[in-house]
Amino acid sequence: MSRRGWTFLLCLMFAPAAVAQSGDAMKPARPIPLFNSKDLAGFYTWLVDTKRDDPRRVFSVTNGMIRISGEGLGYLSTIGSYRDYRLIVEFKWGERNWSWGDRIGKARDSGIFLHSIGPDGNSHDGGGAFRAAIECNLFQGATGDLLLIRGAAADGSLLAPRITAEVAADRDADGWFTWLPAGDVKRSSAGAV
Repeated sequence: MSRRGWTFLLCLMFAPAAVAQSGDAMKPARPIPLFNSKDLAGFYTWLVDTKRDDPRRVFSVTNGMIRISGEGLGYLSTIGSYRDYRLIVEFKWGERNWSWGDRIGKARDSGIFLHSIGPDGNSHDGGGAFRAAIECNLFQGATGDLLLIRGAAADGSLLAPRITAEVAADRDADGWFTWLPAGDVKRSSAGAV
């Protein structure tokens, strides 16, 4: 779920949520609390240097919240796969940035991966620290931006997530498209292209 510069606390509220996409993905019929406020049951960790082991406790639970120390590059993933969901998230930043990538004194940078696909650590971004996914950026000053993280399937073929969205005809003052409030962001085929 997380991206770079993990120096914040993340609290998942009740939500039918997802990061993994597969043929057996569950479509929630009711809200599903992903996080129990006690431990990381229902999740697994991935760090680029230690894979599914987390010897530095990069991911832990503190004061009923998921704490991400930043002392490693990777993510926390749900074990289950979900589809057709609404994700509700609350987060707050910690006091400092971690020193990876010269982030000290700079904007904090993290994110939530949606519809991640392929094997763990398959991303082209971060030296294999992530998975191909649609990322909702959690970046000081740019939270909510959607980024497309490319990766490789187990056979080496390209995984290139895509999205489509209804946008307003007029652009904002900076020339960017704006999302129509009545519109909906939809995931397109996230397979090889």
